[in-house]
Amino acid sequence: MEKVGLIDLTRFAKTRISGPGAEAWLNNLTCQKVPTKDGRIALSPMLDGNGNFKSDMTVTKVKDSEYFCVTASVGKRHDQHWLMENLPADGSVCMDDLTYKMGCLVLAGPKSRELLAKACYGDVSNAAFPFGTSQEVYVGRIKCRVNRMNYVGELGYEIFHPIESQVAVYQTLMAAGAEFDLRMIGMYAMDSMRLEKGYLAWKSEMNVHHTPLETNVAWTVKMDKDFIGKAGIEKQQSEGVPRQLVCMVCAAEDADPWGYNPIFNGEKIVGMTSSGGYGHRTGKSIALGYVPPALAAPGTQLEVEVLGKRLAAEVVGMPLYDPKNERMKA
Repeated sequence: MEKVGLIDLTRFAKTRISGPGAEAWLNNLTCQKVPTKDGRIALSPMLDGNGNFKSDMTVTKVKDSEYFCVTASVGKRHDQHWLMENLPADGSVCMDDLTYKMGCLVLAGPKSRELLAKACYGDVSNAAFPFGTSQEVYVGRIKCRVNRMNYVGELGYEIFHPIESQVAVYQTLMAAGAEFDLRMIGMYAMDSMRLEKGYLAWKSEMNVHHTPLETNVAWTVKMDKDFIGKAGIEKQQSEGVPRQLVCMVCAAEDADPWGYNPIFNGEKIVGMTSSGGYGHRTGKSIALGYVPPALAAPGTQLEVEVLGKRLAAEVVGMPLYDPKNERMKA
């Protein structure tokens, strides 16, 4: 991705969590540790009592006793219901739905920092605004909360703004982006790029049948604290994971894997793809899916059925694109 793209992700579910009990409550709700420094962001899966995925969430510490939480748009009612269901009865935690009050535009691409610097007030250099942090930044005359992260694996920023100011923010970005050939990007393009990075999607890789230990986000599980689902994680640690998420490159012809395609080892079905598509940066047909751990090593030769035809598929290291995350952290 050599140009700068603009993605409208306003439909993200956005929630403010605040109150004197907010930090302890969020720490119990997610297997990840809640950020302790203002402006830090953490990928924070929520689990059910068995340790399986309940939802995916990013948690940003805004200030003491206040956090900004973002989950997938498709899971808004589901995720916010889970949050409400677990609110403490003592009133120490408050929950505010910001979904329809805030828009979100995402800048991504190698020139996105230069573009943002032109559109905003303040220092957005790598030293002043490192990866994985959040700041309040004026884009034009609009105060926005900008998170330096994205779902496509490039240098980029999530720009959250008051929904009534979305047109103004959009126009400011487009005007600043004229010299960078700024273009709008759609959801299919974003999905293609997240596959190349091995980023998990809710209801695809992240679902109620799998735990983080079976995926490439096992690092988010912090066993030195208590959280919902810890007993289930401990049980799986003891017994071993039954399945492992892998990335496969397929010898596709006129159709790519899409999801729920059978995975074969010889004549035996050994798993199912969770999602798939074509990676335009890598020029590869990609499938993510769950297989027995014995078949999860890079180089393993399998087959994926697409439209009734079995295609050769090789397990490869994940992520396929920019494995050291040099572009995101540039």
